[in-house]
Amino acid sequence: MIPPPEVKELTTNDYVTILAKHIWLIFAIFVFATGTVAFYDFSTPKKYEVKSTVIIEYDKPKIAGKVEDVYQGQAVIGREYYLTQLNILESRALAERVVKKLELDRDPEFINSPDSAGQLLSMIKVSQLKFSNIAVVSVRGTSPLKITAIANTWTREFIYQDIERRVGTAKYGVSFLESQLSDTLTKLNEAEKVLNNFLRSNKIVTVPDIESKTEALIENLKAQKVQVDTQIAEASKRYKSKHPKMLAFMSQAKSITEKLSEETNTRLALQEKMAEYGILKRKVETYKSLYDDFLKRAKELDVSKELTLSSMRVLDAAVEPKSPIRPRPFTDIPIAMMGSLLFGVFLSLFFERIDSSLKTSDDVEFYAKFAFLGYLPSAKREVREPKHRNLVAHIKPKSRIAEAVRNLKVSLIFSFPEDKPLRTMVITSSIPGEGKSLISCNLSIIFAQAKEPTILVDADMRKGNLHKTFDLKPKHGLSSILAGTASLDEAITPTFIPNLFLLSAGPYTPNPTELISSERLPNILRELEKKYRRVVIDSTPILNVAEALILGDKCDGVVFVIKAGSTSIKYILEAKKIIDTKVKIVGAILNNTEAAHDRYYYHHYYYSASRDKV
Repeated sequence: MIPPPEVKELTTNDYVTILAKHIWLIFAIFVFATGTVAFYDFSTPKKYEVKSTVIIEYDKPKIAGKVEDVYQGQAVIGREYYLTQLNILESRALAERVVKKLELDRDPEFINSPDSAGQLLSMIKVSQLKFSNIAVVSVRGTSPLKITAIANTWTREFIYQDIERRVGTAKYGVSFLESQLSDTLTKLNEAEKVLNNFLRSNKIVTVPDIESKTEALIENLKAQKVQVDTQIAEASKRYKSKHPKMLAFMSQAKSITEKLSEETNTRLALQEKMAEYGILKRKVETYKSLYDDFLKRAKELDVSKELTLSSMRVLDAAVEPKSPIRPRPFTDIPIAMMGSLLFGVFLSLFFERIDSSLKTSDDVEFYAKFAFLGYLPSAKREVREPKHRNLVAHIKPKSRIAEAVRNLKVSLIFSFPEDKPLRTMVITSSIPGEGKSLISCNLSIIFAQAKEPTILVDADMRKGNLHKTFDLKPKHGLSSILAGTASLDEAITPTFIPNLFLLSAGPYTPNPTELISSERLPNILRELEKKYRRVVIDSTPILNVAEALILGDKCDGVVFVIKAGSTSIKYILEAKKIIDTKVKIVGAILNNTEAAHDRYYYHHYYYSASRDKV
């Protein structure tokens, strides 16, 4: 048990003691963990790993360095493009290409697999270097040469499929442009034919000459009309309107006006034809431009089909590994050794932390503040039948338990001065199941074996059954005496052990606490002291009922029984708090201890065994 810091600060010796206490646990964890790792490392086939890195650059496909590809599929840019390529890098289609390229379906490692591509994919891991467009292809396997070939083939086939995609795109572009060239040429021929027919039907030879001549003629007629209008104005000052000169001028002006109107109409008609001519000419030029562009693209695409360029490239090819990634016995075993030791130490400290029971004499004296009277080992090893365990000191007087009870007897005798010896004692505990009846019976037997008249009193009038231990069926007991229905002599029964007598609990009574509290109890105890050298009272647990407290107040002392490694210090301290100020506590006994782990008990057991041999 590890005490709280406010109770006690643990020293180095305390930690050493804790670890020594759990040494077999630590050793078992150490052996198991180290042995398991060693067995795994030396029995598992060696695994190797190779890595190949690929740079993935985003590159819009270009044809002959200038013209964009005609067909690009789904447009992906930036990160989406990079993630797409990563998915392609770990695709099943790529795995099937590698299987076919390396003929892995004939390899002994893959030949029995129903899905060679799936098995290959399980060996591949694709990852991304942070803040870069570099992909890492890792391959793991048992054959260094094979996984190196797989890694390098994997990256090459990834680049080849990208090139094939680009070449396929270029071929599709050539086919598309060829069909467009044919259609555009047909439309160009039709447009030129229409334009020629238009020029022929309108008798147009040179369009710019016609336009300039018509413009000059109109300007000349306008000048003539201005001149005639001037002559008319000057002549009107001297001649009448019907004067021959005036009539001549008027006739000349009319002729010029009619001619100007005719030329203007001719020009308007010509402009309409020229507009139609412009439309036809632009159509011819458009088709001719399209044809020239398609022809140029087709020639460039035809050249690009022969190019094998890709935006992907291998940065570092895989190199055959010299050492496996696992198992690594010279690394794994030391780590297992250190880890198991640390875990064992941690587990030991954890068990001590959660364990609030007492196990040693130091625990009893430090935490419970009781005088330590002795250890009592488990009776299960000595006597298998539970009903005989209370008699082990009689059945096996040279057993370890008998020796331990003799040591307890000595401790009890020396706890009192000679002039006031221990005559009446109460055996109790904090809670049921701690072995107080076992100690009461065997202590009484040891006193009796020392030829001291001893009486064992069963003071548990609720569940007392010590009479069954001695195969007795008394009619009266302690309850009968306290109730006044029987005398002391009638209630006391001799046992088959010399010098040992039993005062059983007696018939059931509904109010044992009231009986114990009666005035008859001190008289009974005085009578028992007169008749017997030792009076051993097996009482009820302290935390359950008050009988132990009442009996302890009337007796010479109380012996406290603690079940080692079981009873919580919380219950022990609560019980101690109840009885500490009202009764004399002789000390405490640690029951059910493991004698092989305790030097103190081992000494007595060894001494006893040696004495028996002598």
